Amino acid sequence: MEQEVVARLLPELMAALAMGPAGVSGACEKMGGRGAFLFGKSRKPRWFVVDAAELRYYYTEEASRAGRSRDPVKLVDEGRGLDCAWVQTVLGLDAEVESATVTPWADNGGSNASMSRVLVRVKGSEAPVKLVLKTTAAGGEAGSRALALFREGLFFQEFAPQIAGLVHLPRVYVSHADPESGTKALLMEDLGECIETGLLFGPGTPLNIGRDLEDAVKRSGGMTPARVARAAFLSAARFHARFWQKTELADIDWLRGSSWCRGEGKEAWQASQDAVRGMWAAGKKKIESGETPWWSPEVVAMIDASISRASWDDHVARLRDQPWTLVHGDFHPANMMMEPATDAGAEEASLAQAESDAARLVLLDMEVVGLGSGPQDLGQYAISHASPEDRRGFEEDALKLYHEELGRRGVDTAAFTLAECKREYVNGGMGRWMWLLAYIAGCPLNQLCEFLHNQVLAFAKDHGVTAENVGQPRA
Repeated sequence: MEQEVVARLLPELMAALAMGPAGVSGACEKMGGRGAFLFGKSRKPRWFVVDAAELRYYYTEEASRAGRSRDPVKLVDEGRGLDCAWVQTVLGLDAEVESATVTPWADNGGSNASMSRVLVRVKGSEAPVKLVLKTTAAGGEAGSRALALFREGLFFQEFAPQIAGLVHLPRVYVSHADPESGTKALLMEDLGECIETGLLFGPGTPLNIGRDLEDAVKRSGGMTPARVARAAFLSAARFHARFWQKTELADIDWLRGSSWCRGEGKEAWQASQDAVRGMWAAGKKKIESGETPWWSPEVVAMIDASISRASWDDHVARLRDQPWTLVHGDFHPANMMMEPATDAGAEEASLAQAESDAARLVLLDMEVVGLGSGPQDLGQYAISHASPEDRRGFEEDALKLYHEELGRRGVDTAAFTLAECKREYVNGGMGRWMWLLAYIAGCPLNQLCEFLHNQVLAFAKDHGVTAENVGQPRA
C-alpha cells in the first residue's frame, strides 16, 4: 500500500479505535481487510497489526528511531502485561518472548512518575530479562504538561544518542513522549543491582535515614564521597562540553530555559519567581511562629535579598554574556547510580581513576533537562548531600578536573577560565539553592529543610556569600 494512501486513511483508523471493535473492523475493510499490513519505503517499514480490539504499532530494528517512541503503556494487556511480540521486537530478540509481566514498584519514581518492574520470560532461557517501565504518575498529566516533564522521553530520543560513549545513561529500549497530553513512558534496563550514589555520602542527610549505608558502600567497592563527586564532575564536563554554546539548541522549545536563551519567555520566568516568593512567605510564617526555630538570620537575610533582586533583564543578560550549555537541571547524588564492584581500589585523585569511576556512574532522571549554566549543576550537587567537611575536601580538585575535561573536549578554557568556572560554581550553586531552599521552606519537610539550610549556610560562609552579594534565585 502506498504511503500517501495510508497517510490519508490512518486518521480514520485511529478515530475508529475509539468506536470499539466495530469501528476497527470497518476501517480494516477500507485498508484491505483484517490483519497485518505495512506502509512506507522498504528501508523503513512501519508494520501495523490490526484486529477487532486494538491497533498495535511495531518498528523493526532497522526502522526509524521514531518507532521506538510508541507509548508502551498503550500496549499493556489488562492482567497480562506488555505485548510479547512487541517486547521481542524492541529488545531485538530472536527467541520468542513468552511473557512480560508488569508489577508496580512502590516508593520509586518520586512525585511526578510511576515506576513498574517488567519481568520478561524468553523461550529457551531460564534467566528472565529484567526491565523498568517509567511513566507519568496517575493523575499527574496536567502537572506534567504544565512543567513539560514529558521532555525526559524526548531527551532519550534526541540527545542520548549524541552522548553515547561520553557519559553513562541507562539503556532505554523505548522512549515515548506526548507533549499534548503531558505523558511519557520509558522502557529501560533495570538498575536494581546498582547503588544510588546518595547513599555513599553517609548518614548526614535525612534522605538516608533508615537505609543500609554500610551495605551500599560495600557493594560499591568502597567508594568515598570524594571519588563519587569527581566521577560526577567528570561526567558533567563531558555532558556539558558536547553542547557548549550550541546556539541552535535555543530553538528547541521543549528544552527547559531555551526561550530564556532567546530573550523570550518572561511570563514563565516570572511564574517561577512568583512561586518561590509565595512559598518563602509561607516559610517565614513558620519561622515567625516558632515551628522552625533553626533558621539563622544570615540565611533568612540571604533569601530575602536574593528574592528582592529577581530581575528579568538581569536574568537574560547573564544568559547572553555567560556561556551556557545543555544541563541536567537536577544534578544531585540521588539522581545517579553506581554499578557495583568488589573492590574499587585505593583512593587517588587521578584522571585515570575518575575515568574508571565515571564509567560506572549512571545518570538518571532527565525531566528538567534544559539550557543553562554548567557549573550551576555542580554547585547544586556539592550542597545537596556532601557534608561540609567532605565538600571542602573534594570541591577544589573536582572543579579543576571538570574545567580541564572541558578543555580536553573542545571548550575554549582560555576564554572560560578556571577562575570564572569557580565563580559560577558559587554563584550558580547559591542561586539555585536560594530558589530550592525558599521553596522547601513552605513545604511540610522540616527535617530536610533544616539539613539543607545548614548545608547552604556552610557553603555560603566558605565562599564569602552574604545578603549583600548573593544573586537572584535561579529556578
